[in-house]
Amino acid sequence: MAKPTLLLALMAACGSADAQPQRQPTPPPPPNEPLFDVDTEAVSPPAVCVRVCVRADVAPFGSFGDSGLRGFDIALANEIVDQLSIDHKQALTPTWVVVSAAERIKRLQDGACDLMIAAFSLTPERAAQLATSKVYLRTDKVLLAASKITRSKPVVAQLEGATGTAVAGAPRTFRTYQDIIHAMDMGEVDYVATDRPIAEHLMRSSV
Repeated sequence: MAKPTLLLALMAACGSADAQPQRQPTPPPPPNEPLFDVDTEAVSPPAVCVRVCVRADVAPFGSFGDSGLRGFDIALANEIVDQLSIDHKQALTPTWVVVSAAERIKRLQDGACDLMIAAFSLTPERAAQLATSKVYLRTDKVLLAASKITRSKPVVAQLEGATGTAVAGAPRTFRTYQDIIHAMDMGEVDYVATDRPIAEHLMRSSV
């Protein structure tokens, strides 16, 4: 998907304190003359914001660390913005718009961001709603189970707005993976089906 013109048309300029004009000294200028004098060669153009929808609950793709957002999707977004800066000879900078899995499509369609990189699996239904890139990562779905299961009908966690694998049991919907892992630690959930990299992180996060 290559739509740089559309992307740039949706961007909003970020104000810059360095670009403030300098006031002319006294005496005041005659009527109908500008009150400010700007040296256009000395002023750097303000950076343009590229608003990127990302998730912060889905390590190793996107999560908060000591220095802010981090993960594969964050690094990929930075690379895309850097390449757009080169292609269009314009200083561009990403502005992060944190979204949940359930609201990703709506936020992009409503114009909250210019592009979305948010652990977004490609399905025919989603491709019919959005313009998408080619698939850049392939992984398999795995089933993560609690250490001890005693229910005759296990409770299966489902992430709201995410794709999943059908697992026999009583479904229970959660907003974030953090909520799911907490419920598993408390013995309230028996299974969750997710992508392997996410499952491996959840295992490390579980007490």
